[in-house]
Amino acid sequence: MDIGQLLALVRAEKKGRTFPIVLLQQPLAPERLRSVVRAFGHGPELALPSNSSVLDTQTDPLTGLYTRAALLSMLFRETDRVQRMKTPLSVMLFGTDDFEGWKARLSGAPWGEVLRQMVERVRRLLRSYDLFGRTGECEFVLGLPGCGVNDAVSLSKRIRGEVFSAPFSASGASIRLTAGFGIAFSEGRSPVVVLREAEQELKKAQAAGPDSIRVRHQRH
Repeated sequence: MDIGQLLALVRAEKKGRTFPIVLLQQPLAPERLRSVVRAFGHGPELALPSNSSVLDTQTDPLTGLYTRAALLSMLFRETDRVQRMKTPLSVMLFGTDDFEGWKARLSGAPWGEVLRQMVERVRRLLRSYDLFGRTGECEFVLGLPGCGVNDAVSLSKRIRGEVFSAPFSASGASIRLTAGFGIAFSEGRSPVVVLREAEQELKKAQAAGPDSIRVRHQRH
């Protein structure tokens, strides 16, 4: 079940249950894992280890998103599903334009604040089973099960319109950012290849100008 269904079940049935156990099929970002823990109540047995080596290798410490390696691992599993069930899968990369310029103007914590605001806005547009990772200082990747290219392009336009149209705040300053988007379609191919194609399209988008979207055309 997805995270929302799990939380609803816990809230409905937790009375009288003194030792709940949850089995997770895949790693969760720290803040989402904590939301599961909070649903069961508080107690020493439910405390999350702050220095968990598993979480450290799976998630980005600044944003809580999946690392590139963790997301690739999950994309391999999704690709197996694509091959078996012939379902679509798209990979989208996006990154802020003029990253070096903004990094120079906003150093340290303020830039981290902007990234976390950006991540939170994007999360609101995603489904519970979409994969969200960070691949670079200001580059992010989305694995979109069940999404063909047209759906992925529509999502990129929503992110462009709803995430980047409003200013971000950092240390009292109002900052307006733009982003480029690169999209590639799985077709059951290796996620390494598909991710590389999305990276190439992102470079084309950023070279084309602010808010550009580029798509790697399907072979068929």
